[in-house]
Amino acid sequence: MFSLPFGSDQSLSTILLIPAIVAIFAILFIGSLLVSEAKPEAVGKAITCYILKAVGVILLVIGGMQLLYSLFTLNVPETKTLLALALLIVIGIGILVHESRVIEKLNDASVIVSRMVFGYSCVILGTLAALFSLLTFLISFIVTQELGQWESTATVVITGTVLTMLSSAYAAKKGKTSAKKKK
Repeated sequence: MFSLPFGSDQSLSTILLIPAIVAIFAILFIGSLLVSEAKPEAVGKAITCYILKAVGVILLVIGGMQLLYSLFTLNVPETKTLLALALLIVIGIGILVHESRVIEKLNDASVIVSRMVFGYSCVILGTLAALFSLLTFLISFIVTQELGQWESTATVVITGTVLTMLSSAYAAKKGKTSAKKKK
């Protein structure tokens, strides 16, 4: 296995994450500039906002899935754990709200590509998470004839379904808004 000379192997994922984010940024930037009336500065802001919104969604999912799993198992976490999960959710919501306010000030031509990539990525990830979790549960039930670990499956299915439905509704709402502005 490959090992870094200066520390843990986890540093490798951090080193690879930075070029991956830069590559995504560059691809979205080029694609967004192909839209007529797109302004380069606004495109950069839009891409940055949607990357930060993805971080906010990740924080919400981490905190929300743990709380939902605790509800299903009727196992209330310690106060410190609840506060940490609440902090994750509050920070995630704060990031989403702030970045949404920044995006609202930008023109639609500069935001459209980033919005579509973000929205459809959430739909795809949510659908795949719910589908694979449900399929794993059903196949496990067929093979073993037992309903073991339904709590984790239900947590992932509900989270994936909510992510898919909210992203679909958001994309549909924004599409109608853009169509109305053109008239």
